[in-house]
Amino acid sequence: YNGRGAVYYKQGKYYLALAEYNQAIQLNPKFASAYNGRGAVYYKQGAYDKAFADVNQAIQLNPKFALAYNGRGLVYYNQGAYEKALADFNQAIQLNPKYASAYYNRGVVYRKQGAYQKALADFNQAIQFNPKYAAAYYDRGYVYRKQGAYQKALADFNQAIQFNPKDAAAYYNRGLVYYNQGAYEKALADFNQAIQLNPKYANAYYNRGWLYGKQGAYQKALADFNQAIQLNPKDAAAYYNRGAIYKRNSNTEKAISDFEKAADLYQQQRNQELYQKSLDQLKELREN
Repeated sequence: YNGRGAVYYKQGKYYLALAEYNQAIQLNPKFASAYNGRGAVYYKQGAYDKAFADVNQAIQLNPKFALAYNGRGLVYYNQGAYEKALADFNQAIQLNPKYASAYYNRGVVYRKQGAYQKALADFNQAIQFNPKYAAAYYDRGYVYRKQGAYQKALADFNQAIQFNPKDAAAYYNRGLVYYNQGAYEKALADFNQAIQLNPKYANAYYNRGWLYGKQGAYQKALADFNQAIQLNPKDAAAYYNRGAIYKRNSNTEKAISDFEKAADLYQQQRNQELYQKSLDQLKELREN
């Protein structure tokens, strides 16, 4: 039952996997591996409390179960309990020093905390132990992009896409790198691809809109900012940039409405500089 559960889990057939793990646990209530497997299914289904109970049980039954510590660490991470997540990933790595997933997951926590050097070290380890680890290339590329190491970021996003061609975020981030390098056509192609893979990707619409605006394709830019705002109504930058296009088109009423909304959101976000910029735009529009 446990083996079948693992197969169904790998195939993404979570309800079937759950039935198998339940059966395995019923037959052997001290079967740590089955609790861990069922916990992994619950985690995938977003049932974090049930997942937590199961991986905890697995650890209780087998305190040297690296997989279960990794699983519990993921639950902690999703609950925002980063220190507890780190402790569990540390434990998983201590029990299995070649555990690529645990290095990767610990790296993600470090990245989230802004500890980029530690994150890089962990992503390097994850890739060393699993050279086809698409997510590790993606996250390492993300850190490189944040650090302005664009060539390294580009190489990593290329790898991430090669190993997982349906990763919208990898295309989006590669598009940002191309944009920063002034390769606008390549950036556009990547934003298009990101949107095709994930039609609800607000940031991809926003950045494609920005690019269209830069190229003077204002109608296309407008359509993308509309889409970005529909998907993320708190995107201050999208209101600001849409307002700029309305202003350019002498649509003063709509421009004022957008700059007011942008100012309001920037104030909520405590972004004084862009709040002030929005107010300056409003002042100029009202004076004219």
